[in-house]
Amino acid sequence: MRSKSDRLKVEIKDSKQGDARTFIITLTAPARDFHLTNLLEQNRVIEPLDRRLKQAIKDSIETYLSGAESLVSALASKPKWTPKEAISNPENGGLRMIRVRSLKFPFK
Repeated sequence: MRSKSDRLKVEIKDSKQGDARTFIITLTAPARDFHLTNLLEQNRVIEPLDRRLKQAIKDSIETYLSGAESLVSALASKPKWTPKEAISNPENGGLRMIRVRSLKFPFK
């Protein structure tokens, strides 16, 4: 037998109009899966599902947007690497040597 979450169907439609972006989220599940929660909600034992869904969506969007901002901030603050000038070495027949940064390996 499939679990209740397996029977839940989620559809998301995304549209943009002007400066507003609209998401239409449709959740579909068998009504019988909500009999117990409906009784508990009616008796004020648990909060209504719509409040929890709204908060979960707000939290998800906030995490999504702040993650993108953090990524851009990290990329912007990353120091730019500039190659050092080549050094001529007369001991090597005048070959130009270019310094390479040493690699750091996580030794344990």
